[in-house]
Amino acid sequence: MDKEKIIENANRLLKKYNIDDFKDEVHTFELLNRIVKGNVDETVNENTIKDIEIYLDSKIMTKNIYRDYQFLSELADDLELQKIRKSDYDDFKVVIFKVQDINNNEYTFLTRKYLKKYVKLHNNIFNNPTIMELEFHGNPELSRLLTVIKKMFRTTNYSKDKFNSKEIDKLIIESDRRQERYYNLPVVDVMHELTHNSINIINKLGIQLENKIYTEYEFDILEMKIRDYYIYEDMPENEMFYVKSLKGTVITNNDLKDVLYEISEISFNHNF
Repeated sequence: MDKEKIIENANRLLKKYNIDDFKDEVHTFELLNRIVKGNVDETVNENTIKDIEIYLDSKIMTKNIYRDYQFLSELADDLELQKIRKSDYDDFKVVIFKVQDINNNEYTFLTRKYLKKYVKLHNNIFNNPTIMELEFHGNPELSRLLTVIKKMFRTTNYSKDKFNSKEIDKLIIESDRRQERYYNLPVVDVMHELTHNSINIINKLGIQLENKIYTEYEFDILEMKIRDYYIYEDMPENEMFYVKSLKGTVITNNDLKDVLYEISEISFNHNF
């Protein structure tokens, strides 16, 4: 690559990146500025520019990963710790919070804490709004998603003041370990931790129990199979259409409620 091409690519990088995002890379940007001014010696070649671009791209990607982890961790903590009304302990329920601005536009949030932060930040369009807490039943996918976020990202420690590449490496490693434990670590001896009555009920549903130690993931799947038959408190009629029928079995909805309570107790004991 000739000198003009090296200068052209160095100039391209200066336009591509904002130096304010790389306050710890002053020397890198000083080098690019020297190249643009024509100070190209034998130590600078086409690979120099390529290496700088790869390096800066990786720093941006790592920083974005850190921000994503930070957001998910804070969301997980807020979801776990916030106080909400709880009408049914084993309900597939999602709670959202809603406010209206001065123009009657509606805003919805998953946590009360983020709602308050948003209202404070945009106080020009909010006038001491009333926070409405709404329950939505029969949302297995969203409920499951929020449960996974709480399990995988809660109680992770972050540096609030500055980005640290070593710190994000640790976060990624810890997240990988959590996923490994969730999918592959045997923890629940189902045949011994469930009562005989619950085992009989599950068998009568046609759900096969294996005589083995279940992973957390397998135990969650078992719970969801049982929930397929359960009618939650105040479930709308249109959602009951998707509930599997107990017809032909001697199982009642209250039987399932007892089994699900037992499963929730096992989950609590294992800190799921």
